[in-house]
Amino acid sequence: MRALARMIRPLEIERSLDLARKWLTEVSLHAPSSGCGWPMVLGQEELVVWGGTVDGIRALTALGVPPTSPLIVGALEWLGSQQEDEGGFTSCEIDYSSAESTAWVLITLGELGMTTHESEIAERGMRYLVRCIDERSGSVQATPSDAGKPRTMSTALALWAISCHPERQSLQNLLIERLKTTQDPNTSGWGVSFSAVPNIATTAQAVHALCTAGVSREAEWLRNAADYLAAQQEENGGWKNGYDEWFISARPRTPYRCLNYSSGWSLLALSHFGHHEARHSCRRTVLHLLEVQRPDGSWLYEDSSPLPHIWCTSQVAIALKRWRDLTAAVGSSPVGLARAGHDAVSDVLGRWGARLREFVLPMLLAWLVLRDCYDEVRNALAQLIAWSGIDRDGIVTNLFSTLTGWFLVLLFGWLIKTTKRR
Repeated sequence: MRALARMIRPLEIERSLDLARKWLTEVSLHAPSSGCGWPMVLGQEELVVWGGTVDGIRALTALGVPPTSPLIVGALEWLGSQQEDEGGFTSCEIDYSSAESTAWVLITLGELGMTTHESEIAERGMRYLVRCIDERSGSVQATPSDAGKPRTMSTALALWAISCHPERQSLQNLLIERLKTTQDPNTSGWGVSFSAVPNIATTAQAVHALCTAGVSREAEWLRNAADYLAAQQEENGGWKNGYDEWFISARPRTPYRCLNYSSGWSLLALSHFGHHEARHSCRRTVLHLLEVQRPDGSWLYEDSSPLPHIWCTSQVAIALKRWRDLTAAVGSSPVGLARAGHDAVSDVLGRWGARLREFVLPMLLAWLVLRDCYDEVRNALAQLIAWSGIDRDGIVTNLFSTLTGWFLVLLFGWLIKTTKRR
């Protein structure tokens, strides 16, 4: 519960987002021969689609950089130049036109208002993405030739992409039903594929895609998925990272892998919900992310990672920005102010409740020992007092006064310290 030791200050989030925006701007690459965009990892010179350029575009425009800025315009031009003849997109380690990379481009264009009616790139990309979808079951595979190898991440990203271009409502409903039917009945989470063990990042991806597509947050099955995420949160406010690995039919011996920063995905997913458990988890995650941000404005996938990934910082910045905007909108209303007060009290009570639970077992053991030894201890003390000739009533009175005095001193000291910190 360490992450709830202090309140979230709005200026901290603003400073964090400013640092992230500056870092993402500074690490972009401008090369006359290859255009403008981002690599996957700081220090690399190769521009990539998924994991680099789409992430840089999405984060900077979310953080207030206008789409008409030279950096964004140049990145969009380079992005368009990477489209394959069949309409899909590759990306660095993904050396084939993939449903995931294509979906990320469609999400980026959709968020910028470039629909399939207005953008030839979006229209061609959508045609390729639809080919990756089994229109009977709603499952999505990495390529059109990988029928029978559906995965949850590709399904979630395809749903998110199609929801940004809502002219395909029937297909969107099919994908929603697919995710609903492949949800694990025991945990309410999702695994990387149907029947796989549920994990945090994949569940968060599915939840965010479903919410973006308009599924009601009050739907019991979706609410249960949010509760599953909240229950997996670590003590420090973060979530355990994960990865997705798969093979395609054209290269059956080549593994492809995607790292997932679960804290960013989980904050993005849970920010859609307004019940106490979700808000509580979001606040803990925000404090955790503020604590682990590097001085230069980036976030590391793991502490052992030598260099920051572009996509990791982008995802965290977008999630923090979304959470900040939502809380600012709600917090300005009387209901929001009342909820904030309720949340603050609940956090304090929850923190002290957790500390109390830590001492329950030692206190219970101490009570059991004292209960068994009570008669022996009482008789020994009575003999000692009788032998010494000390006034027993005076001892009890003085001891009670001393303990009361110390209790008041500790109580006032704690109140002063708490007030000063806040």
